[in-house]
Amino acid sequence: MEILKTQYPAIESLRDVTPDMFAPAAQLLPDVVMRRARHIVTEDVRVNRFVESSQAGDLTAMGRLLVESHRSLQYDYEVSCEELDFLAEAALAIGGVYGSRMTGGGFGGCTVTMLKAGAEAFFGERISSAYQGRFGAVPKIYNCKPSAGAAECKNFEIIPALA
Repeated sequence: MEILKTQYPAIESLRDVTPDMFAPAAQLLPDVVMRRARHIVTEDVRVNRFVESSQAGDLTAMGRLLVESHRSLQYDYEVSCEELDFLAEAALAIGGVYGSRMTGGGFGGCTVTMLKAGAEAFFGERISSAYQGRFGAVPKIYNCKPSAGAAECKNFEIIPALA
């Protein structure tokens, strides 16, 4: 951050840094620090592009961004593992998959895979078989549907717990 702050005094954290701002400073950073910072800077861009792609209904772009995010987590942030990398890559070889990435590495991890509607059963069978063949374990598969996500609730009442 200090190297970046010399050029851009207004930045407070890496979320304020664009890839164009980061590029010249990258060569001045130790390799591991540079890769971790690059993940954060580029992930912010990917999140914004994912939102835009979602709003535009561009499922292909959303899937591509999931894959880019996984590869950044894998190589730059280095928080993935062999099993998650396998699941993300194997998913891409299955018909009906837009993209896949790891999530939740802190508790053992999962992958989030974006599928075409109706591809759930086929995907589940194929990924389960591939994982069992490679690691000898049956993966748990959770079918999830996207929702509007978290929102602020303005009309609520807090009821104190009874002792």
